[in-house]
Amino acid sequence: MIKFLKNYVLLILMAGGFISVIALMLIAGPPPQQASQQLETSGLQIITDDDSFVNYVVEIAKTPQEMKTGLMFRKEMPPNYGMLFVFDKEDERGFWMKNTLIPLDMIFIRADGKIHRIYPMAKPNDSETIIKSNGPVLAVLEINGGEAMKNGINVGDIVKHAAFGNNDN
Repeated sequence: MIKFLKNYVLLILMAGGFISVIALMLIAGPPPQQASQQLETSGLQIITDDDSFVNYVVEIAKTPQEMKTGLMFRKEMPPNYGMLFVFDKEDERGFWMKNTLIPLDMIFIRADGKIHRIYPMAKPNDSETIIKSNGPVLAVLEINGGEAMKNGINVGDIVKHAAFGNNDN
C-alpha cells in the first residue's frame, strides 16, 4: 500500500510539473522566431522604365536579428507590401527561404537605387538554395511572388526610398 501511495504521489507531482511547463509556455508566448515583429515601416516607390510607378509599404530589417528572421513563418502578406533589408555597404548578398511559407520575389538593389537583379517566385521552405545577388547590392526587397512581373518591375528600374537617399519626400 505504501509503495502504491508513493507512486501515486510521484505521478501527481509529475503531472503538476507538466501542467506548470505548459502554463509557462502559454504565458511566455510563441518562440522569438515566430513572434510578430514590430519593425519600422515606410513607403517605397519603384519607377519603372516607362516612367510609371508602383508604391509599396515596407518593413525595414536593419539589425542582424531582424534580417535573420525576415519574413519567416508568415502565412500571407498583403499586395504591394514587403520587407526591405538594408545593409551598411554594398556587397554580394545571399538569401534563402528557410521557414518562409509564401513564395517571394527578391529584388536586389544597388546603392544608387537601381534594381540590379530580380529573382522571381523563390520557392517556400527551400532551406538549401542560396539566392545570390550576383554583384554588390546595398539592399534587398522581398515582395509577394509574382508581383514584380504583375507590376511591370524590371532590372534597371529605380527604387526610391530613404535608404538610397533618393526619395523626394
